[in-house]
Amino acid sequence: MPSVEVTDFSLFIGVRLATLFTADRVVAVAFDPVEKGSLAEKAGLRSGDVLVAVDGRDIRGMKPADFARLFKRNPDRQGFLDWKFTVDRFGAAERPGQPQRLVVEVRVRQ
Repeated sequence: MPSVEVTDFSLFIGVRLATLFTADRVVAVAFDPVEKGSLAEKAGLRSGDVLVAVDGRDIRGMKPADFARLFKRNPDRQGFLDWKFTVDRFGAAERPGQPQRLVVEVRVRQ
């Protein structure tokens, strides 16, 4: 039976992730909501964007523990945390019924 988990990154980048899991695999992840004026919104994320990959690693079918590790990292030498999110965005007028694939980079000072 699938379950949904909500991970709150609003203190860091202004977004929550709604993750759909089966017993041992990630099925789908959506950004919902993306807070107005947040780092996530400024980087280009929108509520409803579907996460496909983090830093080039496809998340679909990933084990939940491996998925969680994608978000745990140490800051770089300048004190920044960086993520590169590949997302599918649905509802683009120029491609009805097909997602628009985007890469959004989010950088936050720790």
